[in-house]
Amino acid sequence: MPTLSLSLITRRFNSVFIPKRLQPATHNQIQSNAVELLPVELWLYIASFIPKGDLRKLAGLNRIFYELVMNDLYHELNLINPNPRLLIFLLESLRDPTVAKRVRILKLWPGAVHDALNFPNNILGPRSHQSPYYRYRWIPTYTQWRSTPSISPTNLSFLPPPAKRQSLFLDTIVGLSHVTECHFEWYHYMEFKPLSRIVCDALWSAIGANLHTLTINVSADKIGDVIAPMLLPPITLHKLKTLRITFVEQFTVYDITGIQAISDYIVPLINIHAPILQHLQISNPSMVYTSYADLSKIFRSLGPFPRLETLSLLIRFNSLNLSEPSGLQRMLQENTTIRMLELRHTDQYSRERESQQDGYMRGNNHLLYGNMVLPHILELKLGLRMLGGVYNPGFPSIARMCCAITSLTLFDRSLPLAELNSALRAFSACLHLQSFSVPVQILTPEVLDLIAQKLPFIRKLEVAANAICGYINSPTKEQDILNFQEAMRHRKGIHYYTNWRLEDITIKCCVYEVGFCYMWACMRSVASVVPSIDTKHFSTIDYEPC
Repeated sequence: MPTLSLSLITRRFNSVFIPKRLQPATHNQIQSNAVELLPVELWLYIASFIPKGDLRKLAGLNRIFYELVMNDLYHELNLINPNPRLLIFLLESLRDPTVAKRVRILKLWPGAVHDALNFPNNILGPRSHQSPYYRYRWIPTYTQWRSTPSISPTNLSFLPPPAKRQSLFLDTIVGLSHVTECHFEWYHYMEFKPLSRIVCDALWSAIGANLHTLTINVSADKIGDVIAPMLLPPITLHKLKTLRITFVEQFTVYDITGIQAISDYIVPLINIHAPILQHLQISNPSMVYTSYADLSKIFRSLGPFPRLETLSLLIRFNSLNLSEPSGLQRMLQENTTIRMLELRHTDQYSRERESQQDGYMRGNNHLLYGNMVLPHILELKLGLRMLGGVYNPGFPSIARMCCAITSLTLFDRSLPLAELNSALRAFSACLHLQSFSVPVQILTPEVLDLIAQKLPFIRKLEVAANAICGYINSPTKEQDILNFQEAMRHRKGIHYYTNWRLEDITIKCCVYEVGFCYMWACMRSVASVVPSIDTKHFSTIDYEPC
């Protein structure tokens, strides 16, 4: 959708806000007329099309836009830079209660905050005399207030000593009482020290009252430093609804401390908030060929989740990292409030191995999925980076386990036609399926033929393709689209298209130097052969960025 120019928006606002009278209108009259003519929600919708750089110029129009602009500028606070000057600048800004109360999202790197609070005063010297932390290229050097000028050595002529910096931090962090979302990140390749107990207590006491979403991304050996302060009274997160925990193993060999910390801290944190959690994500990305973290103890120790609606498990689903699957099976079967289940295999090296087994097969029975039926799961998101992909013996077992799903999303890999056929064959018995999303290597009419025949009952289809092809491999993408349209025209009247219940289709394709784009021409050609699709929903342009 085209962006509205600032001048046009201003003229239209003036025609609405300023009454057409000979005598000047008062401020109250302007405010009253603005509210009466259009609702606030519509003004906010109109403002969403204004570029961020121009939006600030509208702050003086009325109170509605002033609040909108101020909330946009200060709703997110990023404490991810060890520069003490930057930290002091942010803390001084937070001393204004009207600024602090606008912060809704807090992103924090504990090691960066620790260094910013404790670096000595001699960092004011030349760059060559600064701590090596300043020379890491991955650390942003700009200020973390969005749309605020960069910090320079002249912005703050005096840097308080570490004791006063910590005192200022403790005094101003209290104002962050309106934070609803917090992100803790502590990367395994940085040797940072943890925050002090005093700082942790002040931080969690300030943001804990209204916190709804908590994301923790740390290396396994730092789990205790981040989570331990949250397990001690009087820290309480009574409103926490979403919890995402990601722990990464180090590149080194067997680390008993990091592995033990997984069960010593993650399990208590989850169990304390289990009665109120609605969304839970546990992620253990693979960083090495051999992983020593057995997550069986975690799932055996987890209690009931009476309100849990979505569960995302991004782990290694094999017999080495989940040697005893009974705990996970119990969790999936007993928590019947779960509606969305995401299973994503995080072993990035699985496709390079010769073995096509995950260690759970005993004869024709799959020990993890084979004996479970989960009728309460309505939405399934399944990653395909598993041993063997769609040819893994556990793949059909997953389809039988979630036989009542109404939505299916496959991701992680783009499927060729043969693998897509195997995936559709596994889920063709899910007669309640209404929505299907799949990535394919090449979108051809044969791909749609296969989906229409295997899943004639779906209502919504989303296809993300690396390329589009019609009859032949054309030299240009435009010719590919024309060939695709021509091939679809020949399918008009075929019974599996006329009987298809499809009502909505989305086709996205990767366009060079642009990214994934909506392929409207392809969607119109499919709609022309499927009677249940309303062609009025599709744009007249050929494609546009997603």
